[in-house]
Amino acid sequence: MISRRLLYLDTQRLTAYAWRHGKLSAEGVFEMRPEEYPRFTAYLAAHPNSQFRMLANVGEEGHELETIPFLQGADRKALITRKLGQHFQGSPLATAISLGYEKDKRKNEKLLLSALTNPAHFDPWLKCLNDAGAALAGIYTVAQMGGQLLKKLGKPTARSLLLTYQDHSIRESYLVDGQPLFSRMTPLFDSSIAGIASRFATEAAKIYQYLDGQRHIGRNDRLPVYILAHPQAIPAVRQTCIDSSNLDFEILDSHQAARKLDLKTLPSDSSSELLYLHLLATEPPRQQFAAESHRHDYHVSQIRYGLLGIGAVALLGGTLFAAKQLYDTWSLRQETQALVGQRSRPDLALPGNLGNLPATRDRQRNPAPRHRPPERIAQATTSSRRCLPPGEPRPRRRADRSSRRHRMAFRRRRAGRQPTRIRQSRYPAQRQQRNDHAARPDSSRSGRHPEANAGHLRAFCRVIARRPQQ
Repeated sequence: MISRRLLYLDTQRLTAYAWRHGKLSAEGVFEMRPEEYPRFTAYLAAHPNSQFRMLANVGEEGHELETIPFLQGADRKALITRKLGQHFQGSPLATAISLGYEKDKRKNEKLLLSALTNPAHFDPWLKCLNDAGAALAGIYTVAQMGGQLLKKLGKPTARSLLLTYQDHSIRESYLVDGQPLFSRMTPLFDSSIAGIASRFATEAAKIYQYLDGQRHIGRNDRLPVYILAHPQAIPAVRQTCIDSSNLDFEILDSHQAARKLDLKTLPSDSSSELLYLHLLATEPPRQQFAAESHRHDYHVSQIRYGLLGIGAVALLGGTLFAAKQLYDTWSLRQETQALVGQRSRPDLALPGNLGNLPATRDRQRNPAPRHRPPERIAQATTSSRRCLPPGEPRPRRRADRSSRRHRMAFRRRRAGRQPTRIRQSRYPAQRQQRNDHAARPDSSRSGRHPEANAGHLRAFCRVIARRPQQ
């Protein structure tokens, strides 16, 4: 069975979590030291049937907006690769997110280019994953998960600022339609509740001034600010984060957010990495930062488990088909045994039952049986045959004349008469020829006077006289 394991990477260590049915449990902490890498490789090798997703919370992260002409296929992919190389110095941990097309111009495509600009921080961990043959599904960032978190909590994501606390630092993400256009990580030296609350208010004002200077927002625009905090820290945050003419603060309870996300492991402080990890396990983003070479083992595991699933379905189908055939065979045997048992019962004998049946209407009219016994049929057949002497030809059988017209013509020919009706032709020449033939006495018309067709001749003459002279 496939199990999900999550790797949380910050600036100093990597923590491995196991996710099962909404519960997160830490399985190991690996420091950023060379002696820790073999231990991490052994941990990966101990879970060969797991799929890993890495969530990174690092400061070296860049986001750029770019516009490219309308392209498709290999040309679009080559252009995006070149743009990523120009903005992020060829970092292999980069991705591009399409933001739609411009409607007022020639259908140019808007892209959000994002990258992890310090790939050396990830290289030792990726090498351990490759050596252990672990299936890495992808690399994601905390800023990337911020838009999905607000969407799951039912907050508008058209344009907002999200402030969260994790790893003794504050993550500040400016989100537009759920996508991070700007994100940075600010170290926090005072991790007390009062220190975290005061730093939230300070960083919100600084971010607003930066966005205003970069023309991301207007000078008089109001920006909603969402702060994720522990229930015990909410009163202190409310005292320091007061609404102003440009900022509207809204405090989000981390425990209520965990219940909405169906996370059964509640955060113990204001840290939000558990919420992000649970969201990554249940609904990962479509875009991720790992290269295809890092995801080779993941694709192989997908193919392997797909083939196993197809084999299981085929085995189940064959088992069901065999069970149906066995049931049909058993039913047929039961019916056969029932019929054999009926034949051996004296009360179901055929002659006795037929004698007790009521007489039908035809039998009441004719009590004699309709079917004669075989000896009488043979006697009638022998008597009906006429014994002919040797050499005498057998007489011809007359054809069956079922039509009334054929029967009448046959009777007239036997009486020596001809039919009195003459078929009228459509053309006058053929009509005259038939009339002349009918008026001519011959042997075939013996027994009838030529004057019998005088009426037909007079009718023909009247038709000829009515025709217009040409």
